[in-house]
Amino acid sequence: MSNTEITSLLQNTVTTTDLAATLSYLENLQADIFKIKTDGSPSPISSDEVASAITELKSRPVITLQIASLLSPRGLSQVATYLQQTITKPVVINQEIDCRLIGGAKILWQGRILDKSLYQRLKTS
Repeated sequence: MSNTEITSLLQNTVTTTDLAATLSYLENLQADIFKIKTDGSPSPISSDEVASAITELKSRPVITLQIASLLSPRGLSQVATYLQQTITKPVVINQEIDCRLIGGAKILWQGRILDKSLYQRLKTS
């Protein structure tokens, strides 16, 4: 991961199906950079920059997006843009698949649920 990639990561909404795996990847990257530095090889990125990225990701609000199937990149981008505008800062979107929803989505954040699923619409009709 280059400086540009980390900068991009921190400026944009992060989407992941497993936030723990993303953080683990960054922590392993930080360990690898440390190994490179101890053997004298040049590193394209500093360990401090990776540590900063980890801290930044951990501080972001995590929004759980429950959907019937994974969204296309375009669909996910639209959801991310909406959420980022609503919350006014970059967020981490944690996707969860729940095929019972049929379509639409549920958004869970800070103990609140916004249920825009087809299942909910059919249930209340």
